[in-house]
Amino acid sequence: MISSRTLPHFLCFLFLLSFNLGCSGGSKKKEADSQKVRITEHAIVLLEESKRALATGDFQEALSLIDSAEKFAPNYVGVHFIRGQVFDKLKMFDQSEESYAKVLSIDPQHRGVHFNLGNNAFNEGKFQKAVNEFRNELNLNKRTDVLVNMARAYSNIYALDSARSALMTALAIDSSFASAYILMGQLSKDLGEIDKGIEYTKRAVELDPSSIDNQYFLGSMLFQAGEFQKALPYLEAVSDKRPWDYWAHNNLGLVLIRLGNKEDGEKYLSIANSLQNLESEIENARNQAQSNPYNIINWLVLGDQLRKMGRLAEAAEVYKVAVFLDPKNIFLREKMGLLYLAIGDTTNAVYYLSKVIQEDETKADAWFNLGIIYGNKGNYKEAEDAFENTLKYSTGDTMALQLLSQVRILMRRNN
Repeated sequence: MISSRTLPHFLCFLFLLSFNLGCSGGSKKKEADSQKVRITEHAIVLLEESKRALATGDFQEALSLIDSAEKFAPNYVGVHFIRGQVFDKLKMFDQSEESYAKVLSIDPQHRGVHFNLGNNAFNEGKFQKAVNEFRNELNLNKRTDVLVNMARAYSNIYALDSARSALMTALAIDSSFASAYILMGQLSKDLGEIDKGIEYTKRAVELDPSSIDNQYFLGSMLFQAGEFQKALPYLEAVSDKRPWDYWAHNNLGLVLIRLGNKEDGEKYLSIANSLQNLESEIENARNQAQSNPYNIINWLVLGDQLRKMGRLAEAAEVYKVAVFLDPKNIFLREKMGLLYLAIGDTTNAVYYLSKVIQEDETKADAWFNLGIIYGNKGNYKEAEDAFENTLKYSTGDTMALQLLSQVRILMRRNN
């Protein structure tokens, strides 16, 4: 039994004990919170790396980094949102929809999800669904680009008044948004108000004069209005920049004939006729690829057709999907490297050719092309190594031997 004399000391002991336990609990909670922050920060770093991989089109690397981030922060919305963006690029909309559903289960108010879902629905030809998704996004975030895309969806279901209303709201928010003027121009033309359409389209060209699309729309609208001389420079610019564009060549040919230049006009119409079937084949291949995005053959067919028409940048984007579906395909990676070399993008050319070498160091052609790139950049030591490896795996390659000799001369001069 505790005596009255020892009771105060005992109560004091209990007080101190509870105080220490409380401090210990608080310290552990702070430590746990700190650890949670560190884990989330690590996940964010991985997600930033995944964004960079996504920007370059390395979808496999992007998803791998996202998977790693998910292990640290499985309920972090960024994990599922960025994964959805990767699948958007791959046109694998069933998987992106699953990812966005996870985002909304964590944060129903997360901005950007309904916008991406709307764009995906639009690409699939589900225009009413697109409208609904864009409306959901606008309830969270009233953005100009959302309104413009909603107007496009409305136009495809012939709700022209709703489309115009969305565009007027977009321009009230940002009167410098060129895409809104382009679409307003198209709507005005479709409603029989071609003069208004021209004014809207001219405004878009003023805001973004470097846009080939804007120049095409203005040139075509001037042509339809009978303003042949005014249409001529715009259509000429588009046909020069896009030698594969059927409509630009067709309209330019008709304009030249109306202006009395029958010979040149018929030449452009002949080119247009040759492009028409190719354009139709590309659209069919694109639809096939998007309807079955998991079939690599569909993407290879589309990429090859784009490449044959000279649409190299578009072909590169398509081949990236094929690389994702068959990441160990050395031939495909080498094809990508050569394609980027033809485009003049040496950074990506080196990236893909280096991937070939990592998989099979005996690929003499990959070494040779790397040597060419390094030599042109003035990286002579790297060029020397590349040409030496070319000769190692392709003995007697006279071109590589000559270039190696030239590189060594340049190296001696620089030293």
